[in-house]
Amino acid sequence: MPVGTIRTFSFTVRDYTDLRIAVSNVQKLPFVACATELERSMIGTMVSELGSNIIKYATYGTIIASLYDEAGCQGVEILAKDDGPGIKNLDLALRDNFSTGQTLGLGLPGVKRMADRFSIRSTPTAGTVVNAIKIFKTTEARSKITPEEPRFFDALSLPFTQRCEIGSHHRPMVGQINSGDRVVIANSDNQTLIVIIDVTGHGDRAHASAKAIQAVIESNSTLPPMPLMTLLHTTLQGTAGAAIGILKIDKHSNSFSYLAVGNTGASRIKGKKWHGISKDGVLGLRLPTLREQTEFLEPGDVICLWTDGLPETSTPQFLQRHIHEAAQPLAHRLITTLGRDHDDAGCAILKWFA
Repeated sequence: MPVGTIRTFSFTVRDYTDLRIAVSNVQKLPFVACATELERSMIGTMVSELGSNIIKYATYGTIIASLYDEAGCQGVEILAKDDGPGIKNLDLALRDNFSTGQTLGLGLPGVKRMADRFSIRSTPTAGTVVNAIKIFKTTEARSKITPEEPRFFDALSLPFTQRCEIGSHHRPMVGQINSGDRVVIANSDNQTLIVIIDVTGHGDRAHASAKAIQAVIESNSTLPPMPLMTLLHTTLQGTAGAAIGILKIDKHSNSFSYLAVGNTGASRIKGKKWHGISKDGVLGLRLPTLREQTEFLEPGDVICLWTDGLPETSTPQFLQRHIHEAAQPLAHRLITTLGRDHDDAGCAILKWFA
């Protein structure tokens, strides 16, 4: 593999301008030239997540990218160092969906999943050091490819958790303990469903209805969106009803479809312009003629679903400004910053790598 004479590059990270430059430059390093588009995207995401943590928790640090070349394997070694306050509980910080307020969400777990080798050391006096190695899976195969043979990498061979990152958050309106807004993520062999729920009303009754909806979705996670939406309509009859948006990700085609009824929103924040259509109606009371939209996912796509507890216009604008953040802390930040006090609020964010 052709590499430049320099095998290690260092980037100072003090703010998000520094981080954007680091992400862009790491993906263009000479020893990353043989990586697939998917691998470059994952390397950029790893640098982005580690740099975001430096900015948020240490304010200053360094990211070092080096050529990894051992035992016939080649790739990139990423070292992120800071002198911040450290992480009190590493075991918790490496769990998906763990957050201590505006702190770690899926950032570190996401990096760990994408890396082939991962280690972290953190102490209150010496800060945090993260080491992540990404090995180019196709390095050995490419060395045996003749010029006439196709050079192809099948992203579908990756585990689904390495193809994307999903974050969500919901909270009740001011003065309430429980929320009628909820996000459900349901997996089956062929698809993943991300469902945004906004039950009519607030408080304990709306919360109970949202939990019942979640149970129906999880018990029928193999259903396509249209029959699932019809089933939810039947289930909700006799209640105050709900607005629901369903995003289905097809694991075999890397495509998504969207179906929604009522006052929910959905938009592709990064990537080809797309806006979700939600038909006027209330599940349980009035089921409109359903319309399902289908699109393909491209590397780097970011899609957000939200309830009307968030403003429709400023939500995509806010996400554009913070697009570099990991999905889970970004979902929390969105609800905390823009959620309306007089309403429940919920959102889900999908970041697609593969």
